[in-house]
Amino acid sequence: AILKEVIDRLSNMVLWAKRSPVIGIGAAVPGPVDISGSTLLSIPGFPEWNNTQMNRLLSETLDLPIFIGNDANLGALGEHRFGVGQGIKNMVYVTVSTGIGSGILINGSIFHGTDGLSGEIGHMVIVPGGPRCRCGDFGCLQALSSGPAIASATVSRILNNEGSIIGDLVNGQMDQISSKTVAEAAGKGDQLAIEVLEKAGQHLGQALANVALLLDPQRVILGGGVVKASSCLIEAVMQEIHRKSVIGLNSSLEV
Repeated sequence: AILKEVIDRLSNMVLWAKRSPVIGIGAAVPGPVDISGSTLLSIPGFPEWNNTQMNRLLSETLDLPIFIGNDANLGALGEHRFGVGQGIKNMVYVTVSTGIGSGILINGSIFHGTDGLSGEIGHMVIVPGGPRCRCGDFGCLQALSSGPAIASATVSRILNNEGSIIGDLVNGQMDQISSKTVAEAAGKGDQLAIEVLEKAGQHLGQALANVALLLDPQRVILGGGVVKASSCLIEAVMQEIHRKSVIGLNSSLEV
């Protein structure tokens, strides 16, 4: 059903763009892609998508060159070509949204690894035995600092009878709480929301410090809806990085 929706929308866009013909389609997908750029290897938690030959499925309907890539890798490439990564040869782009991923550029080129699995920072274990991640492991960064993780931690604390205005913001519908709701409450001074975001930021800062120690990039770029929505989270990230005293990272972090 999802693939059909994608194809229908792409077909309509190609028809709409007749005056400026489409010469190819690039598709960013939320999971690792094989080196050839034709197969989506997996999306953690959605096994039905494992080893999906996206190029073949899309080209059956759309008579155009099709290129697919991991969304974080393509985000890194976009920042390198058009954003705050211009002129930077060695950088890491980290996106924090419904999931957490990263794209690594070395000498101006995406580093894919041996099988296209590089950059899966969201599944780096930060808190052994911590919350369960969609990948099946426990304590992954994605289970601690992603949008759904922030929402889940907030709901747990509210259900534990901790005071917060967040329940009022969603009219008591706990399933409507999102990281955006938490950020809104934090902006109003809600202590629970601030604490949840600070904790998520600390875990993210720890992960970024580890990445910086491993790769020594010229720049680390943060993107994604969660980062854009929450200044509390960013402040906690910077404090954690400063606490770990990673030389140079303080001045090379871009949001």
